[in-house]
Amino acid sequence: MKRAARRFTVREQTFGLTVEFYLGTPQKTALRRCVAILQLDPNDPENAPDDSDAAWAMCLGSQAVVWVEDTEDTGSLVHELYHVVSDFLKHITSSDEETGAYLIQYLFREATRRLNK
Repeated sequence: MKRAARRFTVREQTFGLTVEFYLGTPQKTALRRCVAILQLDPNDPENAPDDSDAAWAMCLGSQAVVWVEDTEDTGSLVHELYHVVSDFLKHITSSDEETGAYLIQYLFREATRRLNK
């Protein structure tokens, strides 16, 4: 049985990263929220994911939005979390692999825990 669509926020306290997840939700819902949270220009083509995308993530500073079309697609979820964490590490000027690995693990664990509720 396919998991229900979920929208939730995960706040990582140690480094201060906040990620809003939109898993299985309509892409437009996630994109509207992304534009609002990250204060992006909705008319800038750089801020518009391709309609054929099955997943995307955007990160600005310590705020991020992740959208994955299929709640069963954990591979795309990890892929997008990698992008978020990479951008966040640049923001905090860290190249520490262990920090990145911890953040991906924490965010993935929290996302799958909430998906499986």
